Formats: sequence, structure tokens, C-alpha cells
Amino acid sequence: MKVFLACTALALLIGGRALAADEEAAPKIVTAHGSIVSINAEDKSMVISAVAPGGEKHDMTFVLNDQSKIVKDGAPATLADLKEKDSLTVAYREESSQNVIVDLNVESKG
Repeated sequence: MKVFLACTALALLIGGRALAADEEAAPKIVTAHGSIVSINAEDKSMVISAVAPGGEKHDMTFVLNDQSKIVKDGAPATLADLKEKDSLTVAYREESSQNVIVDLNVESKG
């Protein structure tokens, strides 16, 4: 019985550490709000003027990959559908020193 309890405790300890390591290895998804400054369809990239929590704006560069999802005005869209000055919310993660778009929700400039 003691052997069983010791083995169970060891398995939980190892499993918990493995789970924590997986959580640390997963890229963190971050959200930014702003408007489109420029779009480079050839490089599948864009620059947005993002609003920081303190209210100041700064330009950020983002890239899209095959898994990036774009929605404009509630409908699926492509990079070609986007325009400079459109408002957006972007969910992204940092990969290899690049901001890779996971989800991009765009609203047409009204």
C-alpha cells in the first residue's frame, strides 16, 4: 500500500511539472487595439497604430500566416479587404521576434 501511494504521489508530481512546462512553452496571446497605418500584401504584413493602456499611440508591425483569421465588419475577410485607417483589434503572439496575428477583427472606417 505504501508503495502504491508513493508511486501515485510521484506520478502526480511529475505530471504537474510536465503540465507547468507545457504552459510555459505555449506562446502567450496578447491583444492590441488601434488602426491600420499600412499594409504589405506581398509580405503578408501590416503596421498598426496601437493604443497603449496609458493612452499613448505607437506603431507595431504584424505578420499573417496561414492560420491567421481575419474578420471585417462581422464577415470573413482577406488582407486585400483591409484599408488604411480601418479600426481593429488584433490577438497575436510573438514568434521568432515577430508579432504573428492569430485573430484580426476589423471595422471599416465609418
